Amino acid sequence: MRFDLKVAGRIDEIQILNGLLESDTSEFLAVYGRRRIEKTYLIMQLYEKHIIFDSSGLHEKNIDQQLESFLLDISRASKSNTLHPQTLLQAFCF
Repeated sequence: MRFDLKVAGRIDEIQILNGLLESDTSEFLAVYGRRRIEKTYLIMQLYEKHIIFDSSGLHEKNIDQQLESFLLDISRASKSNTLHPQTLLQAFCF
């Protein structure tokens, strides 16, 4: 399914995101940039019907706080409290 969102200055990004959605293989995308430029908004608008899990980093927080936030997001999405990773590697290898 192709999305044609009209977001100023985001034509290239929308084409890339549409291409990933249409791909026949698994894809991984890292989105980064300055704060407050609506990265998350763009992703959520384009993929809202396809997102099963999402988690965003916390501004100016240490690794323990980032890991705790990620764990809470996973717990909410899976409705489980059993995950207790101590490192980012453990968190992503669940």
